[in-house]
Amino acid sequence: MLNSVDLNGRKGLGEALFENGYWFQNVNENNITHQPNTTFVDKITPNEKELTLNALEDFVVKKTETKRIEEKKISFKGGEIRLNKSDDSLKLLKLKYNADHERIKADILADKNDQIDFLFLGDNYSSESDQEDLLNNMITAMKLSPLEYIRLPFEDKDTESDEFKRVVNVIHFKHPRFVISLGAISTNILLGQKERLSRVHGKIFSRSIEFKDKSQNTILFMPIFHPDYLKINPNMKRSAWIDLQKAMEQIASL
Repeated sequence: MLNSVDLNGRKGLGEALFENGYWFQNVNENNITHQPNTTFVDKITPNEKELTLNALEDFVVKKTETKRIEEKKISFKGGEIRLNKSDDSLKLLKLKYNADHERIKADILADKNDQIDFLFLGDNYSSESDQEDLLNNMITAMKLSPLEYIRLPFEDKDTESDEFKRVVNVIHFKHPRFVISLGAISTNILLGQKERLSRVHGKIFSRSIEFKDKSQNTILFMPIFHPDYLKINPNMKRSAWIDLQKAMEQIASL
């Protein structure tokens, strides 16, 4: 979330972001003060206000993607735009699930490798597609062997679905050292709440999963932008790669 935006002296920043916006062009610069201008505010519908704040937040996120949360700000004449500080400590969440689906369990245990380094959740790539397998390119850049990772879809939060059960069983029996959640859907399932990916990508969270036998697995996971999003917005590939480098550093320190 954005704390505040100081409008005084915003010429330059405003032009860069909203030079085509009618509400920006029609504001008399001499009338801008630290207090909201009533006419200015009244011209913007609630939806436009939200879009404006979201645009400002995304602008700061992109410009400060390599900086720590306390340094995520853009300064300009008359003020600054700063992201709210958030808790970067590991969060412990609990997800109860009975991992007793024998067919899925048997399939997973057929692979004798009892631990993997990375579990990528949210993969929707089909080998029958003629699209680029961008996730595979990212994994190749990470120099992972096939025995070091597993890719799984994870868009169904129904705990009775095969997709959900497969994910939880892989976590239970393969003990991934680190989980990468691809995109907002898989990230929000793991978090147990809705969050904008621009706010949480690159951060490390902890998730505790409780099983039928009362045992628990605690996983570390990091959200990154989904490969499909990166295909549409290739300028964000650098941000995703920086996040993956953080994940590899985390693995190395375990």
